[in-house]
Amino acid sequence: VRALHGRQSSWEKKLIKKKLLVIKPPYTAFPVGFAYVLACLGKYEIPFDFVDTTLPFLDYRRYIRKNDYLAVASGGLIGQFRFFNEIIQNVRRINPDLPIILGGNITKDIKHEFLLDKIGIDFAVVGEAETSLPHLVNAIANGQNDFSNIPGIIYKNKSTGEVVKNMPQRLDLAGENILPAWQCFDLDYYSPMQGIPFLGNRSCMPVLSGRGCVGQCSFCSPTIGSFRKRPIRQVMEEIEFLNSKYNFEWIIICNEMAYQTKEQVMIFCEAYK
Repeated sequence: VRALHGRQSSWEKKLIKKKLLVIKPPYTAFPVGFAYVLACLGKYEIPFDFVDTTLPFLDYRRYIRKNDYLAVASGGLIGQFRFFNEIIQNVRRINPDLPIILGGNITKDIKHEFLLDKIGIDFAVVGEAETSLPHLVNAIANGQNDFSNIPGIIYKNKSTGEVVKNMPQRLDLAGENILPAWQCFDLDYYSPMQGIPFLGNRSCMPVLSGRGCVGQCSFCSPTIGSFRKRPIRQVMEEIEFLNSKYNFEWIIICNEMAYQTKEQVMIFCEAYK
């Protein structure tokens, strides 16, 4: 782990015995963010159970009652607020001491004091979960009380009651090439890209060409102000992998903006051709 805030992190990995329970809200769009999060957990050898509540036969409460989890994690947009509130209330009824982690854009669209005090989460992950979540889970597993060296998390200092906000750390897109964990999802359900009428019933698979957006649209909540493109070689390798693994018709570039400049678009087109 890189040095943060001028000092070296004390993060040390050990075998994590308890699982993390990851709960996805009920929405029908391709869950790209969750696919990256699950892949990251796999990379760090963090055991987890994943519940996709879009599929009606999966009840996360049954998982909590049957298993002794290390923590519960979910995330998404502010529009899923009621769902997150329901999760937190149910977790507290079943196991009041179980740590609750919330990520996604909702953590920057709602006041952090409200999330921690009124809603009752224990940790908010702000920014890219790959740089924060594995280290946070490991710290919880180690029984740590000092989270000051973990980037991109917000929590309450138990001694002082102060809300602590650690600066997020950007993921090195050139150095990290983790493929989304699509094997954890029912792709027969997601692949027709429900809710996008102009695609008809065509089967699709999503790819990120980069992360972020230079736009500042009032109706949106992306990573505002900058766009970071993935190396074109990685994008082509992922498309080749998807073609070899899955049966679909269209590739969908599904980040907020595909590319920032005409030159970047032309480089992609030449590589794809």
